[in-house]
This record gives sequence, structure tokens and C-alpha cells, in this order.
Amino acid sequence: MYDVIVVGAGIVGSWTALHLARAGKNTLLLEQFALPHTRGSSHGQTRAIMGFREFDLQIIKAAYELWRNLEAETNEQVLVVTGRIGLGPKNSPFINDSIAQLNEAGFTFERLGPEELRQRYPKANYSDEYEAIYEPQGGILRAHKAVQTVQEQFKKLGGRIMDGRKVAAIVPTDEHVTIKLANGDSLQSRKTVICPGCWASKVIPDLPSDVKLTTVGIAVTYWREKVAGQSGVPNFSHTFGYDIYGFPSYEYPGLVKLLYHGGPEIDVEERDRTDQKDSIKKVAAYVKEHYPGLEHDTPAIVESCMYTWTVDERPVLDIHPSHPNLILGFGFSGDGFKYSPVSGKILASLAMGTQKQLPFNLDQFRINRF
Repeated sequence: MYDVIVVGAGIVGSWTALHLARAGKNTLLLEQFALPHTRGSSHGQTRAIMGFREFDLQIIKAAYELWRNLEAETNEQVLVVTGRIGLGPKNSPFINDSIAQLNEAGFTFERLGPEELRQRYPKANYSDEYEAIYEPQGGILRAHKAVQTVQEQFKKLGGRIMDGRKVAAIVPTDEHVTIKLANGDSLQSRKTVICPGCWASKVIPDLPSDVKLTTVGIAVTYWREKVAGQSGVPNFSHTFGYDIYGFPSYEYPGLVKLLYHGGPEIDVEERDRTDQKDSIKKVAAYVKEHYPGLEHDTPAIVESCMYTWTVDERPVLDIHPSHPNLILGFGFSGDGFKYSPVSGKILASLAMGTQKQLPFNLDQFRINRF
């Protein structure tokens, strides 16, 4: 019997397993798909990390440190510092409140007015209505590399990964948890941490009816630069009024990644049949308006991802209300990758009963808040 089985080998489940292995727990990381895969929310090459508009800046700060510690331990680069800007209306509460939050949390940043924004990013087209917050330590997380690095470190510490094993049922009792697999096999553990991504409502037993989840399909679009390397697209987020974010050319030579932070509601088993025309149109219009160095008629590549949103866009990191040997981590609402080292630490602590030692406000993640 394992001390802990972690169900779901995305980035949150992988970090959870690593923290448990560091604590000396006999841990199995269980994944329904063969690894690596592109069926969930942790694949691809890039994710953003920054403080702008994040709900808990102390968690972001702690996550940044844990990413850097992982790099030092493994001699692998998973975080590329590029600087990052957050855009919003000039002199708006949206910008002013963000500045107040960053100041309170001790983040380093610059406020770029319209003229400074044009000087810093001369190939971007933003009118005098806009200003930006620039965070010099903002950057890109190399998503696939990050997942791989966390899992390799987990295995070095004695952890076991079992992939290609779909869960048919999770059956908790007072003494242990039995996980029944679709192939007929069973596994047992004293505690089980469930990090199911978009499969939360399908995998978690006795999920309270008050927990409302929405899974959306995300169109990950790549736009060709008219002159390779000369489009001037920064690492940015433009949430107010647009919900668009983007990255400089990094994954594919001569292509720039931009996404609409939303999409149509989907069934996880039907993700490849999702109509993404509306999402792509929104990004195309944004490209045409703000980045003349990109071809804007149609994206060169469209890939897919999925988000699962809670009603307040914060995750659940908590003990199951009916089954104390089940620990739940889900509903990261499209923002969970950057702070996954801390989410994993919280979930591992809940499994070990050491959560009171953590310096974070866990009430914001309770399942009974809904």
C-alpha cells in the first residue's frame, strides 16, 4: 500500500508528488494518458509568470522562488526572464489598484505611460488611452520542460509514475482508499490526492453540488511575423476589455503566440470537435489593431488547451468534506501553472496533516466557500 497516490500527472499533481517524495512518503503518481501528452492543461511550451492582477501575490512570490530552487537542484532552465507588461486604461482603477497591490507585496515594477509605452515597444500600436505596468522579473515558464523536470526529480527521490492508467472509480473507506482502474486492476493508499484537471466532475466521488465547474476550450493561436524577429510583440497581458495575452516569438521561429483567455464550454471527451471561430476572430482583431508586424488574416497554427473555471476563478485546495483521506486540487481557471509549486505544497501538506505550518491563507481555497 502506498502512503499517497496522486491522481493526475499534470503540473499540479507532479509538484504535489515531488513535495511528498521530499517528505519521505511512498508516493505513486497516476496518469490516465501515456506521458507526455497534449490532452489536458499542462502541455505546450510556454506559460506566463508575473504578479499583475494575480489574486494572491505572496503565493506568486513563493512560487517564483520554488521554480528557481528547482532550477538550482536540477541544473535545468524552466523559467526564462523576459519582463512582462500588463495593459489597461490610463489612470483607471484597474491600473491604480494593481499598482497598490504590487507595492504592498513588495514587487518591483515600472509604470509606463502612453509615451513611455510607445518608446519601450515602438512596433506595438497602443493609443494614448492605454498605459502599462512592466515587471522586469516577469517571464516565460517552459511548460513541457517544467513538467518533465518536476517528474524526473520526483523519480530520483524514489517516486513511481504509472501512466496510461485510466481511473474507473475512487473508493474511500475509513482505513484506506482503493482506486479501481479501467483495466480491472486496483491500487490502494492511505491518502489520495486528486488533481484531475478538467475531469474533476467525472473523477471525484461525492463532489458537493454547490461546486459549479465550467470547462472551456482554448484556441492557442500562432501568428506569422511579416519579418521574422521584427514584430515587436512583448510578453504581455491585456485583460481589461480584451482578455488577450501573448508572448514574443519563442516556440516556433517567426511565429508569435497569442490567446483569448476564454472560449466555448466543452465536454472534455469532445475537445477536438470544438468550434473556436469566435475566439480566433477576437485574437485576429486584436492583432490587426495593435501589432502591424504580424499577419492578421488567419493564424499560422492553432492548437488546443482546456481550462476548468470555478465561479470565483480560484482553485479548490482542500480535504474532501465527506472523505478525510481524499485531498482535492482542481479548478485552476487557466492561471494555475505559474503557482503550481505552491499548490502542490499545500496539497502535500493537507495529505500529511502539516498544513497549519504553511504561511498562506488557505481559507480562500476551501471547498465550502461556494
